[in-house]
Amino acid sequence: MKSELRKQFSAARRALAPEARAAADKAICSRFLELFGDRHKFFVYMSKGAEADTKNLIGALISRGKRVFLPVTEGDEMFAVEYSENTPLVTSKFGTLEPKGPHYIQDIDVAVVPLLAVDVRGVRLGYGGGYYDRFLSARPVLRVGIGYSLQLTEGLPADEWDEPLDIFISEREVITFAKHNG
Repeated sequence: MKSELRKQFSAARRALAPEARAAADKAICSRFLELFGDRHKFFVYMSKGAEADTKNLIGALISRGKRVFLPVTEGDEMFAVEYSENTPLVTSKFGTLEPKGPHYIQDIDVAVVPLLAVDVRGVRLGYGGGYYDRFLSARPVLRVGIGYSLQLTEGLPADEWDEPLDIFISEREVITFAKHNG
């Protein structure tokens, strides 16, 4: 079921017109900065393909003096590595750009989490590797999904290891989900 949903939402995201995508990305970035501009440490994925753009968000955070950490995968685990505009990037086995450097193990204020879809409960449909679920389960961090309004749906299947989002930001709205564990 999740596999079919991944195909469906991936196709819908790819079908978004370039002009609509650019306008949506700008609105998402603006909303994010408005909400979290007072925070200091951010864990943000480097977007690729039809994902909601994070490159401009990362640049805006760095230009405001914020600390930005990108995900790095090693085996079945994911780690945070600090990133600046001078940090060299390498392509991972997933085709994402990752920085080289030591793992950062201290607190992070906000984690920006990739998604193919999210439902009205905050359940996220990711890419199926479980990297973010394992990473988030070990950290007290605000979990923010960013994406297009077409990625919001009524209900998604969830497994017991799925880590829900706290907030979803699209070009149209900001949705805060009920706390799940207390």
